[in-house]
Amino acid sequence: MVKESHFFFENFDKGIDWYRGLFPDVEGKLAGEVDSNLMNSSVLAADYISQVCPDAKLIAIFRNPATLYYSSYLYALKEGEVEGSPRWVWENQPHFRREVSYQSRVQPFLDRFPREQLLVLKHEEIRADGVAALDRIFSFLGLEPNYDRELLTKEVNVSRTSRAPWVTLPIIKTVHFLRSRRFHRIVAAGKSLGLNTVLESFMRAESSTELPPDLSVEIFEFLRDELGELQRSLGIAWTL
Repeated sequence: MVKESHFFFENFDKGIDWYRGLFPDVEGKLAGEVDSNLMNSSVLAADYISQVCPDAKLIAIFRNPATLYYSSYLYALKEGEVEGSPRWVWENQPHFRREVSYQSRVQPFLDRFPREQLLVLKHEEIRADGVAALDRIFSFLGLEPNYDRELLTKEVNVSRTSRAPWVTLPIIKTVHFLRSRRFHRIVAAGKSLGLNTVLESFMRAESSTELPPDLSVEIFEFLRDELGELQRSLGIAWTL
């Protein structure tokens, strides 16, 4: 399993041999990739995937759009990418609205692949019954379920906010700058000196991933047509 090669929307010019090289020793086995960014460039990605892997099986996981927006907002706030209240950012940062416009983003795949090659799951269903969700995935891939069920109880990527943004934001922005200039050794040196531990000491887990109810209603109203089409095409729906 490869994570975020960006081949199908950013690195396609590197050639198919480069991509195959990411999957050594997979002759006669299933191989796959996880990349949430495929949906951000879905027209290009769906085009390239259909050319290179027309028989590919695709798995998409969608989350309640209001809670996804809030999770993205909290992450951007932590990273110093946005300022302002959740409502102000929703109303003034259009890329957050595009992120939760699921039907528009999945349609290019529906246009290029048979419906039976696409499995769609809801994030909330996975949280509620991870075993059932994984069993569906294994069945979709034609595999016998074979995984460590204890891993399903482990939380990862828990949303966190800073208790002291005047301390953490300069550090985070400096790290982003160094990475953008490819000063990876300096970043690695910072980690070895305990920079991550310092940052963690100023972070706290979010006690809630819920938006104010009135903003949730506004988001669902904005997405009414999108969500209606999503329910008709894929049978996916949420309630407030």
